[in-house]
Amino acid sequence: MKNLLLIFILLSTSLSFAVTDYIWIQKERKPRTGTCYEVDASSTGQKYQVKTQPKNCRPDKSSYMFYRDTGRCYEIDDKSNGKSYSKKVNIKKCKTKKTKITFIDINGKSNCYEIDIPSEGRNYYRKLKEKNCPKKLGANYLWKPKSFFSGECYREEKTATGLVNVKTKDIDCRPSDPIFKMFKNSNFFKGRCYEIHKESPNKYIKKTKAEMCRPKNTLYIFYRKEGISSGNCFEIDTETKGVNYINKVKNSKCKDQL
Repeated sequence: MKNLLLIFILLSTSLSFAVTDYIWIQKERKPRTGTCYEVDASSTGQKYQVKTQPKNCRPDKSSYMFYRDTGRCYEIDDKSNGKSYSKKVNIKKCKTKKTKITFIDINGKSNCYEIDIPSEGRNYYRKLKEKNCPKKLGANYLWKPKSFFSGECYREEKTATGLVNVKTKDIDCRPSDPIFKMFKNSNFFKGRCYEIHKESPNKYIKKTKAEMCRPKNTLYIFYRKEGISSGNCFEIDTETKGVNYINKVKNSKCKDQL
């Protein structure tokens, strides 16, 4: 037992004073990736080799390389151009100074991207959500109703197999001159305002702020339900006395009229 303990102590002592290096070994099937190893300097891994953190193999001089086929950014060593060190990093590390956000076809797919201006996306691109892109000029937009009061907007896109409809922002289907109308259910005091395509709700309808349905002429009324100790102030249209427009407002609006 004492001999085993002595061997362990001697072995630990020798390793603690051993000189080691770090080497990067590329993966054969994925050359852009690899593993960092700590190895003994004398035999370069024949006597001692253990997997370690990638940062230990990070070179003093490195640069960022963007690969258009995958849209990924890698930090690589300058000396071997990535053969001695290559690690995937945040795509923003490859972002160029001058960029723009636009719809563009990359690798056969049309989407919203942030791209570098000089090369139009060859040196850098980052896929974004549709809402981040401006409305695509010249595109055909189609509103598909889900019910009378709701729907979804789609953009017509050309692909290798034909035309397809790509879901986009509802605002892309919004007409330049919508009409505003309030709808109410059985409760007279509750209404919802919608902006609607002037030809038909089947072409566009979207819930909006109650104020958008507010007519020029309105008045304030105070209503307290029978048996209830307190009430509320409402703004209603003068013409129909709340049939076409009603909106709950601050009680101070009614108090000011006393």
